[in-house]
Amino acid sequence: MKKTTFTCFLALLCLLGSKVYGKELNKVAYTSARGDGGGAPVSLLDTLTIGDRLPEDKSFERAINHSGSSLAFGDFKGKYLVLSFWSTVCSASTHYLADLEKLQEDFGDKIQFLPVTMDDPDKVGAVLQAYPALKDVNLPMVVGERGLLRSFPHNTLPHFVILDPKRKVLAITGKEDLTENKLKALIRTGNPTFRLKSDKRIPFEHEERLISENAQIPDKNISFQSALTRYIPGVRGAQLDSDEKGGHIQLVNVPLYKLYRMAYSGKDLANYFGNNRIIAEGFGEEELFTDRTGIDYLEWMEAGGHVYGYELITPPGMDKYSLMKEDLKRYFPHIEAKVEKRPQTVWAIVKKEGAVFSASTADKVWYDVRPTGIRVDKSTLTGFIYYLNLYFMQNSSYPVMDLTGIDYPIDFEVKAALSNRESLKKGLNEIGLDLVKREEEIPVLVLKKIGNPKSHMP
Repeated sequence: MKKTTFTCFLALLCLLGSKVYGKELNKVAYTSARGDGGGAPVSLLDTLTIGDRLPEDKSFERAINHSGSSLAFGDFKGKYLVLSFWSTVCSASTHYLADLEKLQEDFGDKIQFLPVTMDDPDKVGAVLQAYPALKDVNLPMVVGERGLLRSFPHNTLPHFVILDPKRKVLAITGKEDLTENKLKALIRTGNPTFRLKSDKRIPFEHEERLISENAQIPDKNISFQSALTRYIPGVRGAQLDSDEKGGHIQLVNVPLYKLYRMAYSGKDLANYFGNNRIIAEGFGEEELFTDRTGIDYLEWMEAGGHVYGYELITPPGMDKYSLMKEDLKRYFPHIEAKVEKRPQTVWAIVKKEGAVFSASTADKVWYDVRPTGIRVDKSTLTGFIYYLNLYFMQNSSYPVMDLTGIDYPIDFEVKAALSNRESLKKGLNEIGLDLVKREEEIPVLVLKKIGNPKSHMP
């Protein structure tokens, strides 16, 4: 029986589930705005496509790493221009800035790579400082920019728009096609050979109920509902877990194992089953998960049988996670899921010898979480470690575990780049804690294939 342990899974793109970023994109008017003859300038308020041309004198009032505070397309006369859309909330697009810096060194006299983000300069600066790999990034960047984002709507990051020296749109593509060979071919022949990235977007607010709400009947007053969907083209992947008006769980266009993660993690912050705490047994290659990225990942989703949507609505007081587990048994009877204790390598947070932690003196629970550190009042380490596993160290081969024995609320602050293990260790050392690798028996989520999915899978 084949056994696969989920490790280091961080797809090098972001399916835009961020509420801030997603809502901004949903403001875009999804209409084509082609100029006369495919080459006339068009308003930046329009959605642009292949063949449209942007004005050469278009300027942007906020920029960094550029002479002066503003930047204009005209500053890069005679060069091809690659607009690289990114966001500080997407670590994949953030880390790709280092790759763009290398490409800029290789193509500096022919191509200008121009990162574009809607984030403000302070947020951009803080993120660049937080990651050692980005310390040498010196590309000029357009920051706090929404006009170009509206002109080129997209579902995934990083997202690239390639303009010729006269600012005509030649290609809209993904990371996989922004290769040295294809860029050299573009310079040599003037003809783009990039696969075109078509990000169809259907405006959809994830606070709404996926199945039970529509414009004609805003509230159908449903008190209980369970629904499963296959891949829905054009809708961004996201998840929601709410108890505001009874139980509401919603996952859209996510790999199947993430449904099991939601059901079996629930609200147990100490036992969040990240990829490094999920073990799959008996599944074929790419049957349950994939390490594809970008356009290839979108093709994997579209192939069917890989990603699903799920929605559960319950009255107040019901155990929605138990109901979700029962649904998964019904919907996918060929998969057996259970939590077992197994020996695993972990990153253990432990107390340093002689360290003493006083009980909290704060009036209330408080969390201030940033990429550059965390401040916590009146809480145990559980929430802090949950954030590490969920966000900052989600691509670690090993989960982070609390082995300090501190089972009472304390006040503490860790100043560190939370996604950098060495920086995190140093920050923990400064407050009397340490980060060490060790073997421990911990609960893991085991997914076991026990039948033929073709005869069962919905």
